Amino acid sequence: MAVAASAIGGGGEGEQPVRSKANNGGGGEGERRFDVSGRVTGFGNPDWARTHAPATSTSPVVLAAIDAGAICVGTTVMDEMAYSIDGENEHYGTPMNPCAPDRLPGGSSSGSAVAVAAKLVDFSLGTDTGGSVRVPAAYCGIFGFRPSHGIVSTTNVIPMAQSFDTVGDIINHENLGDYIYHKVPSLGKFMSNTSEHQTSGIPSLAAISHSMLLLQRCEFKANHVEWVNTIKPNLGPGISESVSKALSETCENVEWCRAIRTELHAALCALLEDHGVLAIPTVPGPPPKLHVEPSTLEPYHARAFSLLSIAGMCRFCQINIPLGMHDNLPVSVSLLARHGADHFLLNLAQALYPTLKEQASIAWELDAASISADIDHFLSVAGINREGQDQSHHDNPEIPETAIERSVSQLEEEITRYESIAGDWSRKSDEFSLLDAIHRISKLSATLSTIFPSKTKYVMAKKRAGAVVQRAMSFLEEEFRSLLENSITKPEPRRKISKSKKPHSLPGPNHNNASPTSPETASGSPKTDPIYPPAVVEKLRKIAGVMIAAGYETECCQVFSITRRNAFNDSLTKIGFQKMTINDIQKMQWESLEGEIAAWIKAFKHSITISFSYERELAASVFPSHQAIARSLFSNLARGVIIQLLNFVEAVAMTKYSAEKLFKVLDMYEALRDMTAEMDNLFPAELEGSPSLRTDLQLEISSIRSRLGEAAVAIFCDLESSIKADDSRIPVPSGAIHPLTRYVMNYLRYASEYKNTLEQVFQDHQKSDNKSSGNDKNNNNNDSRNCSPFAMQFIEAMDLLDSNLESKSKLYKDPALSYIFLMNNGRYIMKKIKGSSEIPELLGDSLIRRRSSDLRQYHKNYQREAWSKVLACFKDEGLQVKGNVSKQMVKERFKSFNAMFEEIHRRQSSWVVSDEQMQSELRVSVSAVIVPAYRSFLGRFRQYLSSDKHVKYGPEDLENYIDELFSGNPSVGMKKRT
Repeated sequence: MAVAASAIGGGGEGEQPVRSKANNGGGGEGERRFDVSGRVTGFGNPDWARTHAPATSTSPVVLAAIDAGAICVGTTVMDEMAYSIDGENEHYGTPMNPCAPDRLPGGSSSGSAVAVAAKLVDFSLGTDTGGSVRVPAAYCGIFGFRPSHGIVSTTNVIPMAQSFDTVGDIINHENLGDYIYHKVPSLGKFMSNTSEHQTSGIPSLAAISHSMLLLQRCEFKANHVEWVNTIKPNLGPGISESVSKALSETCENVEWCRAIRTELHAALCALLEDHGVLAIPTVPGPPPKLHVEPSTLEPYHARAFSLLSIAGMCRFCQINIPLGMHDNLPVSVSLLARHGADHFLLNLAQALYPTLKEQASIAWELDAASISADIDHFLSVAGINREGQDQSHHDNPEIPETAIERSVSQLEEEITRYESIAGDWSRKSDEFSLLDAIHRISKLSATLSTIFPSKTKYVMAKKRAGAVVQRAMSFLEEEFRSLLENSITKPEPRRKISKSKKPHSLPGPNHNNASPTSPETASGSPKTDPIYPPAVVEKLRKIAGVMIAAGYETECCQVFSITRRNAFNDSLTKIGFQKMTINDIQKMQWESLEGEIAAWIKAFKHSITISFSYERELAASVFPSHQAIARSLFSNLARGVIIQLLNFVEAVAMTKYSAEKLFKVLDMYEALRDMTAEMDNLFPAELEGSPSLRTDLQLEISSIRSRLGEAAVAIFCDLESSIKADDSRIPVPSGAIHPLTRYVMNYLRYASEYKNTLEQVFQDHQKSDNKSSGNDKNNNNNDSRNCSPFAMQFIEAMDLLDSNLESKSKLYKDPALSYIFLMNNGRYIMKKIKGSSEIPELLGDSLIRRRSSDLRQYHKNYQREAWSKVLACFKDEGLQVKGNVSKQMVKERFKSFNAMFEEIHRRQSSWVVSDEQMQSELRVSVSAVIVPAYRSFLGRFRQYLSSDKHVKYGPEDLENYIDELFSGNPSVGMKKRT
């Protein structure tokens, strides 16, 4: 068989493999029996390494491997003094078996085998005295070759028992007992002592094993007795006992053992001739588990050495051939050939290996199929169908206990493997998958308990099957939980919740006035992308089906409920909604609470329109054969989440009312209202006489909406109190817009955008003590009889604002300025009215015309109060004396005009008219009255003046100065411009 070249260095204990910088050849390792020049050969024991000097030369087998192009990688752990086939080392640790992590790796060449099985190296070197290459190769599922004794040099290899020692490679019938018994007559002495060998099963092989062990002990004693007695090394459990037995051996039967060896060699050479091969198990069973008491392994060791001793006693070559995994443990077979037939045996193994593996796989499948068929036949005859209903009226069938034991053992080993390595057990093409096996054993356990409740024959089988089913259910429960928690791959929905468009300056709406149902809900439930891949949902469905069929419905549903509720809460947290107590909400500052309300609205809409739809689909997909369970799981989840969300709303409704809270209260009200249709789709009406989740939730939401509606009415009506409470006696400088006007009109404008909602709220939730009684203005308005309750409240708020502004206008000493104040505020109010599509609908045309009329009247009143005296200067009366124009009177008239105009300019240039259009209209209207009158007066009477010193301004000057009025920047002075 072609093998990649590699080489291994020996060395002291505790060293880690160091990869060479060589760029050719394969990498390998070796156990610590091979000398490497300059390094201590540790022999698996720290006391040995401490008491021995570094080697002066390198083992020829190591040099040969290096010369062939191999790379020295490092040394490996071995059993102490090569005196065990288990592979455990108390001082340096036990290498982990890659095929079965909870099992022994085999020894003594444990590290060498593990390195190859784990694919850390191409191959490794080891020694085989009583099975130290063959056993770890069998345990780890790899090739292991024991060459013919003496074919490979053991020079510079620490001897254990040199007449048995070989250097081997580890790489990724007529009744034999009877034959040996008849051909090896010297065995009679050892076979008479049956008590020591009865556990082997074949007495002649047990005797061979006993003679080999005796020879090994004697050779070991000769090699190491002086060192052991001098150093008294610290040896691990098992090794200490073996060494002690070797040192106490009398060796009185050595010659008899050698005779047996000679006779056995001759007998088997005659049996095999030149090209014969002996096929035997390498070891008697799977690798024993780790950390087992040495005494419990003695029967296994006895059977193992009865197989391993054949090649050792005959000095034959033997190769371990891995056949794969069965019941999740490695299985192998050994081929033996006569001494010197090493190349023949390796070539044969290479040729047979593919066929052996294929045939082994077929045999295992047939074996598993046969057991499963036996159980299925038993269940069928017993009348247990797939739904678990008893249909049998005949005699109870029988099933072999061995079939039960093997099927249960296979399942237990399968579970052990998946627990340790997290295997992918959901292969769709595997007819005998883990889930199928669990389902079959759970049905078997239930059937045995049903039809054989007290039959002694099946007592142990029922207990074992029940225990394995319970373990399997625990495994499936954890797997179910793990899939639910760790397999989420796509949490984002297709449809996103629309964001609020309200500005940050004042709370605003997030709604659609056109319809009580938002655009998101108009088309029904949205389509959602799955957050679990279809393959994961299929796994969940299979697990749920098996658990429910086995009677573990409660455990399965509990895991599903808790996991999905936690996932749902996490999704709400990612949206921004945090679970809070009523006390937390009551203590929260409004600025913080406002953000929490926005998060609640988003979370509520997301839950109703997206998350709940998916949760319902998920439950139905995982429990397709148990729709009642699916409905119950979804209903419980939805009920819990909605109650949690409604508790938040209730807590907000209980907080102290304030004007700024109105819009967030309305946002929540609309969210509850607009999701009604979606919720009806999610929670269909249930059967008559059964409790209805839809009815319960409708009652809860209706109650919460009523509280929000009453809060909204109270908050809006409280606006009247806020207007009345603003009784400041300090006038706004320069007649500017009053802050109360800005606040109230902005508030009303945003409130008007909730017109449909507020009309519904006032219609459904306004109490009698909050109803507006109206006032004279409203009662005299022809439109008021058709007003909705909200419109009447809206109009009353505006009328209260008008009354308040009327009172505040009287605070100005200058009547003209009071009209400027009323014009500024009135114009601001009109702009807000015209800038809204809803306010005109609430006020009606007649009220808007009345306000326009009031503005025009304020304008006229201003002109009258501000400019009537100036215009009086341009009258002819009083300028004639005895029928002639008096020059003195003309001079006085011009002087009076100049003084009055300058005073008006001084005062009114500091006044403010915020609206540019109204500012321009005022200036134009003043110029249109004053400038023509002044020009006419100047033209008629300028001739009576001896000079122009009394005519300070021309008509153009007046126009320029009038254009400086209402700018809010008082002039520092006026200069004559003509």
